[in-house]
Amino acid sequence: MSFTVRKASSPGSGRAGLLPKLKAQLRKHGYLSRDALAEIAGQAGIPIQEVFGVATFYSYLPVSPVGRNMIKVCQCLPCELKDSLAVLESLKKELGIAPGETTCSGGMP
Repeated sequence: MSFTVRKASSPGSGRAGLLPKLKAQLRKHGYLSRDALAEIAGQAGIPIQEVFGVATFYSYLPVSPVGRNMIKVCQCLPCELKDSLAVLESLKKELGIAPGETTCSGGMP
C-alpha cells in the first residue's frame, strides 16, 4: 500500500479564492481592469480568460469604469406594458447617453 502526501492549498488560492480576490480589487479600484484581472490570474495560477469569464458572468463585477450613480430601467413584460421603454428613451435623451454608457462627468453610468 502506498500513500501520496500533498500540501493542501490555502483557502484563498486557486479557483476557490477567485471571487474574494475579484471583490477586493473591485472595492479598491471601483472596477476590474485588464491589469487587475491578469494579476489575479497569475496569483491564482489560472488562465486570464477564465478570470475574465468569471468577472463578466457576474453583473456586479464591472470590467470597465462606471459612474458614481447607476440607473436601472426594468425591462420585464409588466414594466414594458407600463411603458418602461418610453422611460428609457427619455433618460437617453436627457442624459445624452445610451444604456451601458457613462456621462462625461462620471456621475451617471
